Amino acid sequence: MAYINKACSGLLIMLVVSVWGCAAQPASSSTDPVAVKAEDTLPRPEPLSTTDVISIQNQTINHNRTLYSVSQGTYTYYMGGILTAVFKESSETLVVTPEDTDGVASCEFSTEGVLNLENVPQNKRETTIKNCNALMKALENSL
Repeated sequence: MAYINKACSGLLIMLVVSVWGCAAQPASSSTDPVAVKAEDTLPRPEPLSTTDVISIQNQTINHNRTLYSVSQGTYTYYMGGILTAVFKESSETLVVTPEDTDGVASCEFSTEGVLNLENVPQNKRETTIKNCNALMKALENSL
């Protein structure tokens, strides 16, 4: 019995040393060609397909909880505490705005389903695309 405990404790010590040995290694630097190549091959977020956006726009306009404003020419769909989607007839755009605007801007889509990234700085486009995709998925799931 003592032999088994001794063997098990030795195995445990080897396991702990092995784990510490792996954890103590420094992270690869950005000058490492393998690391740079891996960063370049990471998938970039793509906006939703135009057919998906057009489908969500049509569902939003035709939903029974969408309010139409004659004076403003807008269809408004409010998702309590999450987002507000407004389709503007005059400019033919769907603007989806999150309720908690923790650095998340509104997302504007044309009637062709294209996300407008014109006023978004280049370094924030990936984040904007991810946020807009998440907002559109939330809107789609509620319709």
